[in-house]
Amino acid sequence: MKKESTTLSIINRFLSSEKILRSIPDSLFTDLAEKIIKLRIDDISYDIYLELSENSITLSESSDEFDVEIKSSLANYLLFIISRGSSSYSSKIIINGDVDTASKFNSILSDSENIKSIIAKLVGEKKFIFLEKMYGLVSDNIGILSSDMENSIRDYIVFDLDLVPTKDAESFKSGQFMTIYLAPSDCHRIFSPIDGMVKKAISVPGHGYPVREPYISEFKNLYTLNERLV
Repeated sequence: MKKESTTLSIINRFLSSEKILRSIPDSLFTDLAEKIIKLRIDDISYDIYLELSENSITLSESSDEFDVEIKSSLANYLLFIISRGSSSYSSKIIINGDVDTASKFNSILSDSENIKSIIAKLVGEKKFIFLEKMYGLVSDNIGILSSDMENSIRDYIVFDLDLVPTKDAESFKSGQFMTIYLAPSDCHRIFSPIDGMVKKAISVPGHGYPVREPYISEFKNLYTLNERLV
């Protein structure tokens, strides 16, 4: 039985709408009908399966079998699509299995302007423009995707756009959180009024920008750019 998270359920409903189906390149269905493609997102250890038929595409988090596995980091694969298949990013994509299917799939994603339009509709025009600006920053650096930039793009997609339901992220759904700001003069220890045990701490790499004005106004998504401990 296929597993489907809340996020994937929303995306599948989006992909099944008649308007979106009309904008998906016909070659995706004709060339890859009855194929199952596994996308392995290495940097967040997440697998997603795309099942294609002659007139539909369905995403799931599990499958008994698949034709090919495509492995890449989240940021690298997204920039591969936005850059329309730049070799700077395609060279970092690993293919296991049916190479012909993977090549056709990657070619369709990178060559079609409609795919970028679909992504923009899914995440929202303004947020997609922000992703393109991040791509522009990478391009200005001769296509070098630094670890800081890769982490920033990954965090933006996972935590701000909420497009990839990671196992860790799913466990925090509907939970409570607390943001603590410590000035340099403050005691850098956290005291709890009740007994408890920290079961897990997740380190999210990033910058160390001050979390106060004028930085909050000048830096878009300042909190997700900074290093955090969850």
